[in-house]
Amino acid sequence: MKRMVISVMIVVCFALGANAALDTYALTDHDQVLAAQATALEVSPTTLLAPQTVAEAGSASGEFVTLTAYKGKALLSASVSTGSVVVSLGYATNALTATNYTFTSGATVQGTEIDLDALIGTNAALYAQAVCTNTSADTTNAVSAALFVMTPRTALQTITGSAVDTITYKGYGTIIVSIGTPLTGATNFSGVVSIQRAAASTGTWATVTNLTGTVTATGNTAGAVTRLPYEFGVGGRYIRAVFTTTNDAAPVCVSVNSFK
Repeated sequence: MKRMVISVMIVVCFALGANAALDTYALTDHDQVLAAQATALEVSPTTLLAPQTVAEAGSASGEFVTLTAYKGKALLSASVSTGSVVVSLGYATNALTATNYTFTSGATVQGTEIDLDALIGTNAALYAQAVCTNTSADTTNAVSAALFVMTPRTALQTITGSAVDTITYKGYGTIIVSIGTPLTGATNFSGVVSIQRAAASTGTWATVTNLTGTVTATGNTAGAVTRLPYEFGVGGRYIRAVFTTTNDAAPVCVSVNSFK
């Protein structure tokens, strides 16, 4: 009889333990701390020939402009009422012989796409100069020329995610971070994700400094997916992610996975 009672008790305890494990660990929650996005590129205009008028049979030359720091595709644009604008590119200011782009007179702004990476090749520098020649007797000839490049800001860029309430999270969870490849291929790119926490969603945020592992991407490569263990209920109810970059832009996504 005693053996039967003990056996029944063992079975009941085992069943209760199984149910407790199911209730505690089977359900998980997944939230985005920083939704997938990319730091924005901005249009960077470079004036090659300032807006002006050129007298009949006259000419005007812009300054030598250094294009070495620019990457990828760019839009070369010019407008001239009469005559023509020639934009010359080369590897030294006294030898602009690599490529010439000619814009002739017309009523509209003209443009052409150029590949700066292909133009500079293995050379150390790339320069440009725009020259307008007025072949008409029109003394009110108007002219201008510019280069438009899609470039990331060279200063620090910061993206801050929304506050995530972790009140329902239990114990330990995982913060998952993914940083993509720099958009313009800058070799000096740096992207860093930091996790912050606060007692209230509008409170004072403090960076978590005791996370196991770092989330940093450098150079012209994508940062691997990083998983950081995180203990909920310690140091603040709310968390958020902050992504800072220098010299380029890159896609980023930060999420949290935890038991509820």
